[in-house]
Amino acid sequence: MTTTGAESGAAPAHGTSLCLLGEFHMEHEGKPVQVSVAGQRLIALLAVHGRPVRRASVSAVLWPDSDGTRATANLRSVLHRLPSGGGKPLVSACRESLELADDVSVDLHACTSLVLALCEDESSYALPEPVDDGDAVSGGLVRTLLRDLLPDWSDEWLLVERERHRQMRMHALELLATRLRAAGRYTAALHAALSAVAVEPLRESAHRVVAQVHIDEGNVGEALRQYDMCRRLLDEGLGIRPSASFQQLVFPRVH
Repeated sequence: MTTTGAESGAAPAHGTSLCLLGEFHMEHEGKPVQVSVAGQRLIALLAVHGRPVRRASVSAVLWPDSDGTRATANLRSVLHRLPSGGGKPLVSACRESLELADDVSVDLHACTSLVLALCEDESSYALPEPVDDGDAVSGGLVRTLLRDLLPDWSDEWLLVERERHRQMRMHALELLATRLRAAGRYTAALHAALSAVAVEPLRESAHRVVAQVHIDEGNVGEALRQYDMCRRLLDEGLGIRPSASFQQLVFPRVH
């Protein structure tokens, strides 16, 4: 089945949905589900893993400063106090492990599926049809890719997953921009590429895609301006210069 960019990774209105991109939010049939702070941590941990997690591992991760007995008691208490989603438990629990209920839709999972479809197999991902060129894209996948994974949480266990998600969405934004450029949809391509630059200003590959779009449109001056911006950012932030391939992309056009 072909996936389209109009499917932005947002959770459906029916059933129980969990949002982890941006702020934690859970709904059932469109109505908010109130979850305690400790319950949010448990649900988020299980959702991020996407598979059964041993109870001992969960308690050790969520209460690293507590001994095993206290951490186990804390976990038992949180599980007991979790709300339900339409009368169904949010967490599937067995003697040794815990898992997020399989009928809970998670925006992170939907976004990951879209990114993988975009990056791994062009035939499985159809670019959204243009409305005013950039409108369909800016209203869908690009907006989803700009959302970080629980950015206001400082939990150590989230760091690796947040970085993994960041890298995936940066690659996806650049690839989306490249495909839109190849289709001659330059406004949408610029929107995607500049979004990648906004998220990570020191990412040369994103600047390079922006410059390539400008070159395709015949705007060499804009391409040079983008190169100069990248050069200054890299110099100030890392003390390095843009790569030879970026220089070769823009400077032959001025001779």
